[in-house]
Amino acid sequence: MDLNKYRRDLRVQRKDVLLSRIFQSKRDRNPLEIIIETENNRKVKENVAKEIRKIGKITHQFKVIPYISIICTGEDAEQISNKIYRKDVNRIFEKSFRYTLNAMKSVDLSNKFSVIPIKKDSKSYFRPKGNLWNLENIGAYKAHESSTGKGVKIAIIDTGIDYNHNEVSRNFTRNKGYNFINDNDDPFDDYGHGTHVAGIAAGKNCGVAPDATLYAVKVLDSNGSGSDATVAAGIEWALLNNTDIASMSLGGPTASRALEDMCRIASQKGLLLVAAAGNEGYGPEYPAAFGDCVIAVAAVDRNNRHADFSNIWETNDISAPGVEIYSCYPGGEYRIWDGTSMATPHIPGALGLIISKVGNPNSAEEIMYKTAEELEYNGKYENEWVFGAGLVRADNMLENAFYKRKINEILKRKHNDYNHTLKKAGKIAWKIIW
Repeated sequence: MDLNKYRRDLRVQRKDVLLSRIFQSKRDRNPLEIIIETENNRKVKENVAKEIRKIGKITHQFKVIPYISIICTGEDAEQISNKIYRKDVNRIFEKSFRYTLNAMKSVDLSNKFSVIPIKKDSKSYFRPKGNLWNLENIGAYKAHESSTGKGVKIAIIDTGIDYNHNEVSRNFTRNKGYNFINDNDDPFDDYGHGTHVAGIAAGKNCGVAPDATLYAVKVLDSNGSGSDATVAAGIEWALLNNTDIASMSLGGPTASRALEDMCRIASQKGLLLVAAAGNEGYGPEYPAAFGDCVIAVAAVDRNNRHADFSNIWETNDISAPGVEIYSCYPGGEYRIWDGTSMATPHIPGALGLIISKVGNPNSAEEIMYKTAEELEYNGKYENEWVFGAGLVRADNMLENAFYKRKINEILKRKHNDYNHTLKKAGKIAWKIIW
């Protein structure tokens, strides 16, 4: 596949979807959330924000990227779009906006994002006897002999977390995260998905990195729905609050340029972004399909076979268990769910174990790919499209990191000894010559 052509087609698709939604919004008289790109100048952004408040409610004014999201009528969205696409604009509208319309570079739809686990059981589950199969499968128990993720900060960008649950309560500091749905600092989970995800990443009994610090970044509502503008705001929060890894068990079939730009900038600044490949069986899910800036996670079952719901796509990077995964649920309960949503948090957990030891996120990601267990797919697609690098192996990652660190220490010691010998030799030689 020509990835550049695909991205060009995606941009055209974004424009077509935007114009279609504007038409629908005008017809149904429903408000619309759009994302406006401005010139990357602080004063210009402030002026644009000041003037677009005349037509609607600003939902997010980003700091890291030059975008503003706003809820407005379809008519106003059409006027902004027409100006940017160099079509005729209502004179009264243009006069109202004075000069700032010219500072708007693009307009995009804030797409709907959601989380829907494949299997959502209504029963409460007690902890199964013995080891949990998913943690055993990726070598987490063995890895815990070397690291439990202490000191690593993981942001769960989701529906929030029940931070009072005994499984994860000890993973929180006074700063529990942020709630972008209600715009406050109480990111309590009113759906259940984020709590289940958090338990897999760092629960004391069912988590990959049980001593990691968790931050709940609530970007989805009580129905598990939100927008990519809110997801972008969640990523920005994780970046500005110096977290190491952001886990996103969410997605949508399309995404805005704002979200893509946020992912790329956050990745460049050192935040590891991990996202679910999707549960449609095939095709891209965003933000996982953005490419190198996001680690896309596919799901396997307990026999390391491809989970039939897990999206097959060329941007898949790594696989993790995603079938019959046991984890916590709000109110002190537990659930067993399926989905790439459940596979995804294994990766922040495994990365957290390695970062706790080596301290370098980029090195941790590299080690994860190099030590993954290769898997075979008996179908028409290449293994990489199905599994990425293969099954994540936390034990292999820690073993590799241990030897890598030892080798570096030996090389450093030898280097210092060599320099010390040269210095001594130099002093002796100097004395003789003198």
